[in-house]
Amino acid sequence: MAVEENLKDTKLKVKVNYGEKEGKIERGSKTYGDVRHDATKEQLDSAYGHIISMQEPIGEGCERITASDITKTE
Repeated sequence: MAVEENLKDTKLKVKVNYGEKEGKIERGSKTYGDVRHDATKEQLDSAYGHIISMQEPIGEGCERITASDITKTE
């Protein structure tokens, strides 16, 4: 029995640093949906750069998040 994987969703998660508040570094993230499944790492990095350039918090990186259906086939 074979196992099949079908890609359902791809998102871009942008991680940011809001700076120090009350002695602790405050971090956050924002996730953007509707990312093309075939987007290259260069395209994602470019999108990250554009997003960060329009925001006040300091960018700390980005992640590609994917969701897949995994099913058994006969």
